[in-house]
Amino acid sequence: MKQEILLNVTPGGTFVQGFRYLWMKRVTGFRSEHCCARCLEGEYVDGVEAGMEGLTLTIPAQEGELFYLCGVSSPYQHERNLHLALRVSPGSSALIDSYAGDRFEVFGAEGVPFDADVARKAFPEAPEGQLSCRCFQFGAQEVSRCQTEESLYGAIRRDDFESA
Repeated sequence: MKQEILLNVTPGGTFVQGFRYLWMKRVTGFRSEHCCARCLEGEYVDGVEAGMEGLTLTIPAQEGELFYLCGVSSPYQHERNLHLALRVSPGSSALIDSYAGDRFEVFGAEGVPFDADVARKAFPEAPEGQLSCRCFQFGAQEVSRCQTEESLYGAIRRDDFESA
């Protein structure tokens, strides 16, 4: 079913600051041999980038589709990175504030919690650098969910992972 999500970004100052990289992806697959942005397959959402001014974006989507918002802090400090996994869900919303005071609000999607332990169990051979990457953790969790549940979620399908 066709939906849309609304991303509203309110900078803590004149522009979004404190990130070397800032991106949002429509997640369509997972590549377990990579970490960070490369492990999550899919198209980047235009307009979401480090140093941007405030904005409001309307993004066409389908119910159940997955998105991921990520900001890598500058200077790099793991605990200051920004991570928000999302599943399109009409009437839902999610909110995250950055360490620098920037606010990211998403309407029409719910936050998807994820657990590092799932990645460690699903990919015990992966190096620690991958296992500590939150993008990798999210992707691994969704792969595990898809492989163990009868009903598969929106954009991520079992076929995407069997060939990876």
